[in-house]
Amino acid sequence: MTVPSIAKSWSSWSILGTASLLLALLPLPGLLASCLGAHPLRPGAIWTGWTLAPEMLLPVVALAVVAQRHQRVTAAWWPTWGVLVIATALLSPLCRLAATLVSVHMLQFMILSIAAPILLARLAGVPRLPPGAWAVAYGAAIWVWHLPPVYTAILDHAVVHLVAVWLLLGISVQFWRSVLATVEERSLAGLAALLMTMAHTGILGAWLTFGARPWYPFLDDSVALWGLTLLEDQQLAGLLMWVAGGLAYLLAALVLCARLLRSQGEHGIAS
Repeated sequence: MTVPSIAKSWSSWSILGTASLLLALLPLPGLLASCLGAHPLRPGAIWTGWTLAPEMLLPVVALAVVAQRHQRVTAAWWPTWGVLVIATALLSPLCRLAATLVSVHMLQFMILSIAAPILLARLAGVPRLPPGAWAVAYGAAIWVWHLPPVYTAILDHAVVHLVAVWLLLGISVQFWRSVLATVEERSLAGLAALLMTMAHTGILGAWLTFGARPWYPFLDDSVALWGLTLLEDQQLAGLLMWVAGGLAYLLAALVLCARLLRSQGEHGIAS
């Protein structure tokens, strides 16, 4: 039986993407509104931050269908958990809070670029580019996302937010799939890609942590609602990327290294 993957229905995904973009243009009310919200999420209103915005809900449901089909064929439950993680990041109050605080936005970003893609990686099929190429694309996505003009546009416009989220997720899934594939290929390329990623994200995280000026001053009023200054919130975000993100990449590198060493005795490691 053919194993379902994301890459096998590009026409369907194109139609779904177009529909989502059109829905993102509509000013829907209440629970159907974008998680960006017209107003920041206040401390006493966390549980009012749920959203069923159709431009986000439809792709999540479609991804869930693919994951369920994959699970029926392979008995692998990882992709299904990946969809649940994505739903938490995009439909729960976490998304509204991510539009309010830079630190929570960083948490959401790490979910979409590390946690969920690792779980979804097997849905991507066989990688067509080497880990090094995907590491460059992945790194570019991370740095461009955090440029102040891009960050501002993502939080100001539902369409930009939609495109940015799914583009980041798509690149991240391909990056992690290419890294995991090196275990089967017995190559060190995936390990090198992870170490390179850990290095440059550490630089970005340290820059955010020790920066003398806030990168995103437009969030001043939102951050103040939570008893933080802009710099304090930014420092928390930087530490999340620098420390938590660095540990995630390091752990992944150690696991990958262990698997490569396990296979070395039988097959050797390709250079």
